[in-house]
Amino acid sequence: MKPLPPTGVLSTPISSFLDHSERVWSEYQQQGPNRLARTLFEEVDVSANVLLSQIEVLRDQELGRGNSDVSICEWYDQLVGVIRNLRDLAQRCVCRVEGLCFFAPEAGLIPRRNLLKRYEEGLAWLRLQLVGEDGLCTDKTPLDRLQFPEFQPQLFLRSGHLQTVASVLLRGNRIPYTARQHQIALEDGDQLVLHDDCPSAWQPHQRVVLLIHGLTGCHLSSYMVRISCKLAQLGLRVFRLDLRGCGAGLHLARRSCHAGSSGDLAEAINFINRTCPQSQLAVAGFSLGGNILLKFLGEHRYREVECVTRAIAINPPLNLIDCERTMSRTGFGIYSRYFAQRLHRQLLERQAAQDGVVFPEGYRQPRSLREFDERYTAPAAGFDNADHYYRSSSSDQFVPHIQTPTQIIASRDDPLIPIDNLLRLKLSDFVNRHVTDHGGHLAFVGRGSCDADRYWIDWRVVDWVTL
Repeated sequence: MKPLPPTGVLSTPISSFLDHSERVWSEYQQQGPNRLARTLFEEVDVSANVLLSQIEVLRDQELGRGNSDVSICEWYDQLVGVIRNLRDLAQRCVCRVEGLCFFAPEAGLIPRRNLLKRYEEGLAWLRLQLVGEDGLCTDKTPLDRLQFPEFQPQLFLRSGHLQTVASVLLRGNRIPYTARQHQIALEDGDQLVLHDDCPSAWQPHQRVVLLIHGLTGCHLSSYMVRISCKLAQLGLRVFRLDLRGCGAGLHLARRSCHAGSSGDLAEAINFINRTCPQSQLAVAGFSLGGNILLKFLGEHRYREVECVTRAIAINPPLNLIDCERTMSRTGFGIYSRYFAQRLHRQLLERQAAQDGVVFPEGYRQPRSLREFDERYTAPAAGFDNADHYYRSSSSDQFVPHIQTPTQIIASRDDPLIPIDNLLRLKLSDFVNRHVTDHGGHLAFVGRGSCDADRYWIDWRVVDWVTL
C-alpha cells in the first residue's frame, strides 16, 4: 500500500475526517446501541466531502501527466472507497438500532457485527496512511487520542478465576500456522526464534508489531495467535517472539528466559529493525512478557529502545515479590504449583533434547514457583537468590523512566497479580493505565459489544498499535 503522496497535502483533511469518524465511533462505544446526535454524522459528511474534492483534484492532476503513476492512482481509488464506506457506516451508526441489526432507511437491516468490523477496519486503514515521508509517525504522545470501551464480562464468567481458566479452555477457531521462522543467535550461543506473519500486500514502509508471550507460553499461545491474525488481516507485519527456551526455541537454548530478560528483547528488536528499517515498530507484551517490555523501555540501557514507537503491556507483574505471594495464597497455591510444574517439565524436555543443559546443585522438582526460582532461575541467571532476582527484575522501578508512548492494561480481579501495585505506581508522562473491574489474567472474555468477537483484549491491542 502506498503512503501519502510526497506532497502530503492530504494529511490535514484525512486527519479531520478521521477525527470526526472516530468521534462517532467513540460515542457509539460509550453509549452502546442507541440513537446518536445527528450532528455527529454531519461533521463526518462535511469533512468527507472536503477530502473527496481534494482527492479528485489531485487525481485529475496525476492523470493529466503523460506518464501518471499507476500506483498513486490506485491509492487514490482505495482511499475514496474507504472514505465513502466509513461515511456510510457512520450514517448507519446514528440510526436507531433494532435487535442485532442496524436499520438504515435506504439500506434496510445490516448485521451489527458486520458493520462494527468494517468500521474498525476502515479506521485502522486510515490511521496507517497518516505517516510522514520517512514512513514514521510524527506523533510521539498519542495517549489522549484513544478511549477504550468498558469491558463487559460474559455473564457466567464474572470472576477472575473463571475468566483466567476460560481463556485457556476457549481456544476458538483454529488458525493455521503460516509464519516464517527466523533464528537469532545470542552472544552466549543460545538462540531466539521469531515467527514472522507477513501479509502478501505488506510494504516496507508499513507498520510492524512484535508480540511477547507470558510465563510458560510461546508463539502458539491462544492470545498470540488470535492477535497476530487480527493484525495481519489489517495489513500489519507481525513478529511473535519465542523467549529463550520456549516454543520453537525449546531445543535451541541451554538457559531459560526470566522476568528480567530485557537483553534478549533488545536482540529481537535489533533483528526486526534491520529487517524492516523503514517501518515503525509497536511492541505488545503479555504478563511476564509485559514485565520484560516495561523493564526494557525504562532501563535505557539499549539503543534499540529508540526503535519502538509505542508499546502496550497486558497484566504485567510489576512487583514480582508481591505477585509470587499472591499466587502462593490464591487457591491454596494452585497457580504457583501449576507454573512450577510446567517450568520443571520444560527443563526436563530441554535436558533430554540437547547437551549442556545442567541443573544447579541441589535442584529437585519444585512444589511452588518461588521454590523453582530459588533453586533454578536465580542461580542459572546469576542472581544470589529468588528475592534478589525478584527485586532486580521487577518493572515497577523502571516504569517512571519510560519515554515511549506506553499503555498498561490490567484487571482488578486478576488472581495472579495484585492491582494495588499498578494503582500506586508513579507513571511517567508517556505511560497510561487502564484498569477494568473484571477480566482475570490474560482473559477478558466479554459479551456482545462493539467488538467483532468476544476477545476484548485483542481489539484493545489492535486499537493501540494502529492508533
